[in-house]
Amino acid sequence: FAPIINFDAALDIAMYFYPVPAQIVLKQLVNKVGNLEAEVSADRERGMPRDPLKETALQDIERLRDDLTTGVEHFFQFALYVTIYAKNEKELDVATEQIENMFGSKLVYTRRGFYQTEQGFNSSLPLLNDELYITANLNSSPCASSFPFISADLTSDNGILYGINRHNNSLILFDRFSMPNANMCTFATSGAGKSIKADEPVLIKDKDGVRLEKIGQLIENLGKKYGYETLDEEMEGVIDPGISVYTFNQYLKGEWAKVTVAARKKAPKICYQFMTKSGRVINTTGDHNMLILRKGRVVTVKSDEVAEGEFVPLARKIPEPENPTQYLDLFFLLKDNPKIYLEGAGEFIEKNYQTLSAYGGSIEEGKRVKINPQFDRYLYKYRQERRIPIKYFWQILNYLKIEPDQELAEKIKICSCRNKKRKDNILPSKFKITPEFLRILGYIISEGTIGENFVLITNKDTEIKNDIKYCLKKLNICYYLRDGDCFALTSRVFVELIKVIGADGKSGEKKVPPFIFNLSNKDAAEFIKAYFEGDGTVEKHLISATSKSVNLVSDFSYLLLRYGIISRLAPRNKKATNGSASGIYWYLNISGQENILKFVQKINFVSDFKKKRLINLLDKKENTNVDVIPGIQEIFEEIYYLFSPQLYGIKEISDFKNGLRNPSRERLRKTIRKIEERIEYFKNLNKKFGLLKTLPSLSSIIENGRNDQKLNSILWQELGGSWRLMKNQKVSPRLKNVLKASEVINNQHVCSGELKQIIHFGFKELGLSMKHFNCSLATALVNRPDGNSGYQMIYEAASHIWRNYQKITSCLSQIEKRLIQLKFLANSDLFWDPITKIKKIENRDEYVYDLTVDNEVFLAGQAGLFVHNSYAIKLEVLRSLMVGTDVIIIDPEREYKYLSDAVGGTYINISLGSESKINPFDLPRPKGEGEVNVTDLIRSTVITLKGLLKIMIGIPDQQGVRRFTPTEDSLLDRALLECYAKKDIGPGCDLNKVEVPTLSDLQELLEGMEGGADLGERLKKYTEGTFSGLLNRPTNVEMNNQLVTFSVRDLEDELRPMAIYTIVNYIWNVVRSELKKRILVIDEAWWLMQHEDSAKFIFSLVKRCRKYYLGVTTITQDVNDFLLSPYGRAIVTNSALQLLMRQSPAAVENVAKTFMLTEGEKYLLLECGVGDGIFFAGDKHAAIKIVASYSEDQLITSDPRQILEIEKAKKEFAEKSAALEKPSVEEPPAMEIE
Repeated sequence: FAPIINFDAALDIAMYFYPVPAQIVLKQLVNKVGNLEAEVSADRERGMPRDPLKETALQDIERLRDDLTTGVEHFFQFALYVTIYAKNEKELDVATEQIENMFGSKLVYTRRGFYQTEQGFNSSLPLLNDELYITANLNSSPCASSFPFISADLTSDNGILYGINRHNNSLILFDRFSMPNANMCTFATSGAGKSIKADEPVLIKDKDGVRLEKIGQLIENLGKKYGYETLDEEMEGVIDPGISVYTFNQYLKGEWAKVTVAARKKAPKICYQFMTKSGRVINTTGDHNMLILRKGRVVTVKSDEVAEGEFVPLARKIPEPENPTQYLDLFFLLKDNPKIYLEGAGEFIEKNYQTLSAYGGSIEEGKRVKINPQFDRYLYKYRQERRIPIKYFWQILNYLKIEPDQELAEKIKICSCRNKKRKDNILPSKFKITPEFLRILGYIISEGTIGENFVLITNKDTEIKNDIKYCLKKLNICYYLRDGDCFALTSRVFVELIKVIGADGKSGEKKVPPFIFNLSNKDAAEFIKAYFEGDGTVEKHLISATSKSVNLVSDFSYLLLRYGIISRLAPRNKKATNGSASGIYWYLNISGQENILKFVQKINFVSDFKKKRLINLLDKKENTNVDVIPGIQEIFEEIYYLFSPQLYGIKEISDFKNGLRNPSRERLRKTIRKIEERIEYFKNLNKKFGLLKTLPSLSSIIENGRNDQKLNSILWQELGGSWRLMKNQKVSPRLKNVLKASEVINNQHVCSGELKQIIHFGFKELGLSMKHFNCSLATALVNRPDGNSGYQMIYEAASHIWRNYQKITSCLSQIEKRLIQLKFLANSDLFWDPITKIKKIENRDEYVYDLTVDNEVFLAGQAGLFVHNSYAIKLEVLRSLMVGTDVIIIDPEREYKYLSDAVGGTYINISLGSESKINPFDLPRPKGEGEVNVTDLIRSTVITLKGLLKIMIGIPDQQGVRRFTPTEDSLLDRALLECYAKKDIGPGCDLNKVEVPTLSDLQELLEGMEGGADLGERLKKYTEGTFSGLLNRPTNVEMNNQLVTFSVRDLEDELRPMAIYTIVNYIWNVVRSELKKRILVIDEAWWLMQHEDSAKFIFSLVKRCRKYYLGVTTITQDVNDFLLSPYGRAIVTNSALQLLMRQSPAAVENVAKTFMLTEGEKYLLLECGVGDGIFFAGDKHAAIKIVASYSEDQLITSDPRQILEIEKAKKEFAEKSAALEKPSVEEPPAMEIE
C-alpha cells in the first residue's frame, strides 16, 4: 500500500481487523478442500486439461489449514476504507480512478460507496467505529503486509548504528547483545576480480586516438611511463592512466569509459580459455568475472563457474573516432631510422650554426661541441642544404632543446641519401593519408611481401593491377613489374614507412597497422576493401577472407564492428596457394543478410566481378538462427501465464515460451510491439467493463428502496406488486425489474440487452468458461439475449468478469516490466555468442593484467569479447570498538589490515614462513577462581583435535567426506590422551604452568603404537614435510588488544581450512578463559563449510558462544555453498541477526527460500546498489541503507585510489611536521651579561 499512502492527495484511510476463531475457519476450510479435490478429480476423470488455478488454490488452502492447526497463522476479517478529498468533482473522479487502479495493481478489488456514503465517511474517521462492516477474510501474513504505516522498529536507546531504514528513513540503531544470541550472518555477492593474460588485445582510446594493443604491453608501458603504485600485497598498478576502453552501460549500450586503474598481479598457474561459436577466444584467470546472459539478465559469474552453452556478449558496433587521423608524422615516426635523411634542413642549421660549432671550453683547449662525432664534421655541408640523417637532426634538436614546430615540419622533406633524381624517394614530413595510400596498404597486407629493401605486391587480376598502378601514380611511387603480375617498389622512404607503421611481418605474424583504428569509417573502408580484394572471396552464402595470421583476422573483426558488421572466425587446415605445405589458416566470415548488406553499402569491393557476385548474395534468404536473443524462455512463460487470453493469434510466443527457438532482434521487437498493442487494447476495455463495476447488488437496491420513503413510493408506482415480492425476497427477481428499480434509485439507465452483450463479450475476451461458471448462463446470453433472465445470475456473472478483468489489469505492470527487460535486449548494442569450449591452460606468464573501469567490463580478447563487501562489517567493527567491545577477525584476504593499522590493532599473520604460531593442542586457561575440571577440558580438546586431524589426514569417502576407520579413530583417541598424560597434564595440575604437547609428540606416539604407523606416516607431512612450520610449534601469539586480526591470506588453499579451524579453536579457548563482551568475525566462512568437521565445530561454537558473551559474525560470498551445507543452514537459524546484501541471480532463489523473502524483497537484493540490503533482527526486518561518515570511510576503505591518496596525505603531513620541528635558522649564541 506504499503507493496509496504516498499518493499526492488528501486521504483518510482506516483499517479494521476482527479476529476469527480458528475452529470456525478450519471447519470451512475442510469443506472447501473437499469440494476442490472433488472438482480436480472429476476434471481428471473427464480427461480435461489440468487447471493450474484450482491446483494452486488447493495447495494454498491445505497450507493455510496446516498453519492454522499448528498456530503458525491466525485468521481475521479485514476491512479497509478510504475517503478521498478533492477541490472539485472532476479532480475527485481523477483521483478516485487513479487510486482504484493502484489498488487493482495490488489485486485489491474496490467498490465505491454510492449508497452508504455517510457510513463510509464515519468509518474512515479515527473513531474506532466501523459502520459498514464490509470485510474480507485474511490470515496473518497478508494482514501484516497490509499494514505499512510503520516499518519494523529497529531503533533502541543503546547499541550502534547499522544504517538507515529505507522504508521510513529512521535509524537502525541496535544492540546485538540484547538478542537471545549475538550471532550474525552476512551474505553478499562475490568480488569483482578481472584479470586476463598479457597477450589478449584490448581496444583503447587515449589522446592520440583509438588503437588495438595487447593488454600486457599496454600496462607495462604505462608502468614505465608513470611508475607503479602498490595497491595491495598482490597487486600494483597505475592510477588514472589517461586511457579509456570500450564498454557497455547498465542500459546495454556501448560507450567509452575511463580507466581508473591499470594493474598487474602475479599470475596463477592455471588460466581458463573460452572459445565461442563465432571464433572468439579469451584467456582469463579463475576469479575473473565473465558476463553471461541468464534468464534474460546479464549476470556476473566467475570464470570457473561458467558452463559451455552459456551466452557471452559481443560488441555489435564500435563508434567512429571523434578526431580521426588524417596525416602520418613521418618526421617523428622515422626519427630513429639510420637509412632516412632530411631535405630542406639547411636553413635551420645555418640559423643555429654558431651554437652548434662553438667551443665547449677555451679555444686553446680545442674542445668543440660534440653531438655525434660521425656527423659533426659535416655541419658546414648540412648548412649548404646537403641531406642530413634524420637521427642526427633529432640529436641536434635535443641538444638545442628545441621542440619541432609546424613551420619546421612544413619546410623539411623525408628522403634517402641516394639517387636524388628519383622523386619517389622524397615524401613530405606530414604525409596525408589518402584513399590511394590506404588501398595500397590493403593490397600489401593481403598480397604483399616486404624485404629489407623492397615491397612486392602480386595480383593477376587486370582490374586490380590497374587500380594498383593508379594508386602508385597518385602517390608518386615508382615501381617496375616482374613477370607481369608482381609490382616491385624500391623507394627507400616508402619501404621504411611501411615497416614503421607495422605493416611488415611474415604471413603468420601480420596485423592491421595500429593507426588504421583511428581513421574515419570512410577512410578505413578503403583499406578493408583492398584487403578483401586480395585475401577475400565471395562464396555461395557469405563473404570470407583467409589468412595464416590469427591476429590479422582478429584485428579485422574489430574493424568491421565500426560498420556494425559481426564477423566469425574459424580455423581450418589447408594448403597454401603458393606451395604444397599445409597448416592452420584462419577464416574471417561475414554472413547474414544484415551484415552482407552493410558490407555492400559501407565497404564493398574494388573489382566489378566481386561486386556483382556480392549483389547476388543479397537475394538469398536470411537465416535468423545466428543473431538471436537467447535465454528469454522464462520471461515469455511468465508473460503468457499472466496474459494468455489476450495473446491469441501471436503464434511466435508459443515457440518462445516453449524454448523451440530464440527470436532475432527484429522479430523480438515486433513481438513486443504486438504485446504492447494488446495491453493498450486491454486497458481501454475499462470503459466497456465499467458498467459491470457499477452494477448494484440486489441487497443494496432493496435496502435503499425500503429505507427511503420517497423512493419506495416511486418503486410501487413503477413496479407495482413486483416491488413487494422483490422487497420481501419472496421470489428471485428478474433482470428487467431489478434494472428498473436500479434506475429509480441510482438515476442510471441500463439496457438489459447491452448488459448481456458486455458480459458475453467479457467471457470471450478474458478466456473464461461460461459452462463452468454457470450452466444456464450460456442460454441466457447466447440463445436469449433479449430474454428476462434472473438478476442474481447476471449480477454474479458481471462481478466475475470485473474481478477477472481487475486481476489481469493488476498484472499489467509486471508484464510491462518484463517487456522493458526484453526491449533492453532487443535494442542493446550487444550480440550474444554461445561458448562452445572451455579448457584449463597452463600459464607461463609472470603477470596477469586488469583494467578497472566504471562499468566493470571492457572489450578484449581475440576478435573482441566483453570481459568483466565487507564494508558493512568493517563499519560495525569500527563502531563496536567505540563502545568498548573487543573484536577478533579472521581475515582470509587481508582486507582488514588497513583498518587494524588505523585503530592501533594487533595484526597476526599466520603462514608457513611467519613467526606467529598457534599450537592446536592448547588448553583453555581459566583466569577465574572457580574450580576447573581438567579431565573435561582434555576430553573436549581431544574431540576438537580429532576433527582437525580428519581434515588433515583423514581419507575421503565416496561422498568426499574425510573420515577415519573405527580402528584409526580409537587409536587416535588413545594417542591424544596419552600425549597429555606424558606431559603430566591431568587432574589437579596448574594449567598456567604446564607445557602442552605438539603434533610431533603425537606422531612419535603413533609410530610406537601397534597399528599407528600409517597414521604417523600421514602426519609427517605436517611435522617434517612441506607443511611442518604451520601447526607444529608452541603458541607465541597473544590476544591482549581490543582489535586482533588473524590473516591467513598467505596460506595455500589446502591449508586454509585447518588453519582457520585452529585459529577459531584458539580464540574459543581465550573466550572461555575470560568472560568479556566480544565479537568474532569469520570472513569467507564457506572455507569451513567445505569439511564436515570444521562446519560442525563452527556450528557448535555459534550455539554455545552466547554463554560467554560472544557474538559470531559469519560472512560469505559463496552463498550456495554455505546454505547447501546442513551446518550452514543451522548457523543461519542460530543467528539472531542477518544482513543480506546484493545477490547474484544464481544464489537469490536459495536465499529467498531460506529467508522466506517476498518477490519485492528478492528483486531488491538483485537490483540494489552498493551498501543496500535487508537487515534482519529476530522476527523483524527492514530494507537498509548502510551509511558511513567521511572519517569512517577513510578508515575502512578498500579502494586502491583512496588508500594511495590517504598514504600520500600522511606522507605530506609527516614531512610538514618534520619541517616545523626543525628550526629554520641557526639560533644565535647566548650573550654574556656582566
